[in-house]
Amino acid sequence: MGGESRYPLVPVGEILRSDPSNGFSPKEVAEWTGLLSLGLGCLTKSGFLPRQLKRVPDSSYARRFLLSDGDLLLSRANTRELVGLVGIYRDVGNPCIYPDLMMRLIPNDIVCLPSYLELVLGSATVRRELQAGARGTSESMVKISASLVQSLRVPLPSIAEQRKIVNAHAVVEQRIAALDQVRAKLRVIQRGVVEGLLGGRDYLP
Repeated sequence: MGGESRYPLVPVGEILRSDPSNGFSPKEVAEWTGLLSLGLGCLTKSGFLPRQLKRVPDSSYARRFLLSDGDLLLSRANTRELVGLVGIYRDVGNPCIYPDLMMRLIPNDIVCLPSYLELVLGSATVRRELQAGARGTSESMVKISASLVQSLRVPLPSIAEQRKIVNAHAVVEQRIAALDQVRAKLRVIQRGVVEGLLGGRDYLP
């Protein structure tokens, strides 16, 4: 991670419990099997969103890739703009696996909180490093290697500092969401005023 940091810079590989692991991509089926798989679209610039869930055949092999609430996922293949998106999986109500185009990262929570690592990996600086290091014959599909992720050097404050950073970020996100709601309401009012003026209605009190 480029630039100066008040915290020590540590390779991601040193704060993971194990090497990043790719998922499994069985063929989607129409019938309900009791097992779901995430689509690549579940990792967004805003984090994890369960907006693309697929029905897949259930098997003992597929269940090796079952997700647990709180697992940290990173998209290892996509367009250069979207590759490397990161998010923390949240339970979707049914057993769910992750696809081969994602990798699961399991930080050692004694030294690094998953929520903190999500913030760092989603930062503009690290995103640029991931995009620059992705490889492929076409810009429409580039891939990130596990070794690239493990080599990333990220700032690692104490667990207490990590919690403060995560909590501060959550407060800012809540404020942004509240302002977005206000902006959406104002846009509705604006459209109503414009339509009223065009229709000859008087909107003055």
